Amino acid sequence: MNKQEFLDKIHQIAPDATLETDTNEEIIVRTGLIERTEFVPISGRTVTSEPASETMFDFGSGPVPAHQHPNGGGWVADTAHVADSAYVGRNARVFGDARVSGEARVYGKARVFGKARVFGDAQVYDNAFVFDNAKVFGDAQVFDNAWVYGDVWVCDDAKVYGDARVFGKAWVSDDAKVFYNARVSGDAQVYK
Repeated sequence: MNKQEFLDKIHQIAPDATLETDTNEEIIVRTGLIERTEFVPISGRTVTSEPASETMFDFGSGPVPAHQHPNGGGWVADTAHVADSAYVGRNARVFGDARVSGEARVYGKARVFGKARVFGDAQVYDNAFVFDNAKVFGDAQVFDNAWVYGDVWVCDDAKVYGDARVFGKAWVSDDAKVFYNARVSGDAQVYK
């Protein structure tokens, strides 16, 4: 079997295969269909295959290994963790070292990243951003174009929405609402 016949055979088995030669002149087949299969050497070269490289997704700072969450289909960086019980909608993103757990929901075009935590029955949606070390939990909601970041806690039944920003070490709890263009920062506590 010559090299072209070999390549044709590989492409019949795995149409998505790519071939490359490593520094030892071994031909490496990369495909998602074949995993580490040894082939007959061609002209004294060993031919092996490797699984396809991991899935990559660009969250805005260049591609990183990522996967689509099984509950909703949103993209999750492999460095982040989203529990199977949580929901990440198709256009939502969770990346960095963020964690989403419990029955929490992230959807719309929302972004949860950095070391942010969203848990319990909390919801982050629309174009909202939750990042840095922020925690959103209980039945809290962050939505519209709101940003929650820093060492903030948004909990209980609190809502942050509109173009509001909550940052620093602020705390929004109980049934409090922070909205419109409001800015809550420092060590402020907003509760009802």
